[in-house]
Amino acid sequence: TVANLRTMPHRSHEWPATLAQLRIVFATDAFAVHAPVPPAFGDEGAANHMRLAPTHGEPGAEIFVYGVSGGAFPARQHLEASRAVARRHRLDPDRVIFAQQSEQAIAAGAFHNDVVAVGNGTVLFCHERAFLMPEALFASLRSVLGPAFTPIVVRESEVSLDRAVATYLFNSQLLTRADGGMLLVAPSECIEDPTVAACLRRITSDSGPIAEVRAFDLRQSMKNGGGPACLRNRVVLNAKESAAVPRRVFLDKQSFADLENWADRHYRESVVLSDFLDPLFRHEVEAALDELTRILGLGSIYEFQKT
Repeated sequence: TVANLRTMPHRSHEWPATLAQLRIVFATDAFAVHAPVPPAFGDEGAANHMRLAPTHGEPGAEIFVYGVSGGAFPARQHLEASRAVARRHRLDPDRVIFAQQSEQAIAAGAFHNDVVAVGNGTVLFCHERAFLMPEALFASLRSVLGPAFTPIVVRESEVSLDRAVATYLFNSQLLTRADGGMLLVAPSECIEDPTVAACLRRITSDSGPIAEVRAFDLRQSMKNGGGPACLRNRVVLNAKESAAVPRRVFLDKQSFADLENWADRHYRESVVLSDFLDPLFRHEVEAALDELTRILGLGSIYEFQKT
């Protein structure tokens, strides 16, 4: 599903091209790519959704997180939007859970749930103030997943909500290793902050499901509002479905080299405000994006604009 990216003004230009690209990637009848829900619903999609299941291909629990109020910050995911997405995907109502964000989390700057919680397999790693009623959420997850469900909750007394948001502790990517243990891919801020680093050492040493932490310098991405969580979306493909997807969208050594070469040629070292007043800057950006979509085998962005 393509989220409705029209909730915030800076998102308003993104969704048509994203929708067109996904319909190229998943062009066979094996997939359904839905258009955004109407803008009045207030939907920012995958950043406020988690799916827990024993394995990615099995039925599991679909968690839609929504906000109501957050003090000085607006709630950017509405319950109506989450319900609409669940209906359009024809999800099993017995496996769908709607959980409200806490006002404290939104007020602290966690406008998306993926800043205060991350799930993988049957594990939910979150801050204790991520949800309005965490125990009710955990009870619902146990009713769907059974005793395999494992919450790992970081208390406010160990890592404050403000510190968790500042380091993007929960904006990490949680992956299952070949041995069954889990790997947390985190921003380098998490191991540079003494409080968060101590918390992670405790978690990885207590024989729980998270066995390892790897931290990476993602400051450029972080300053643009995105950490490892932006890579969370998973699409399970069988052999036939995989063969139908354009090869270039899969990362391999050649595509990595091509993307690295593209970035070296097109990424500016700096951008100043006056650049945004220069029409040539827009053409420069569009030309770079057009080359990128062609590298990925998606065609020209100018074709997207016609769809």
